[in-house]
Amino acid sequence: MWEIEHKAINKIRPGNWKREEHALAKNLPEEVIVHDTSWCPMIEACNVLGLDQREVCSIFPGRNAEVVLKEVNPKLSLTIGKIRPKDDYCEYRYTLEPEYSTETKQ
Repeated sequence: MWEIEHKAINKIRPGNWKREEHALAKNLPEEVIVHDTSWCPMIEACNVLGLDQREVCSIFPGRNAEVVLKEVNPKLSLTIGKIRPKDDYCEYRYTLEPEYSTETKQ
C-alpha cells in the first residue's frame, strides 16, 4: 500500500514527493499508517479562510480519497487521525478489510 501512496503523490505533485515528509509509522499487510509533514494546500486554504482543518479534511481529501481507494480495491479504506497544525503531522491510516471465510463454523 505504501507504493500506492507514493505513486498517487507523484501524479498529483510530480517531483515534490520527499520520503522524509511521509514517515511510515506502521507497515503491515492489513494496515499502513503514514505521518505526513509535507506542505499542504488544504492547511493554507483553511488558514486564509478561517476554516477548521479537521472538518475540511474529513471531506477533502478524506471522502474523495476513499472513493479513489475503493476503485483500486473495494476492501481498502482511509481514516485520517491527527491533523496539522494542531498536531505535528497529519496521520493517514490505510486499512485492508480482512478476508472473511464463507464457511460456517461447526
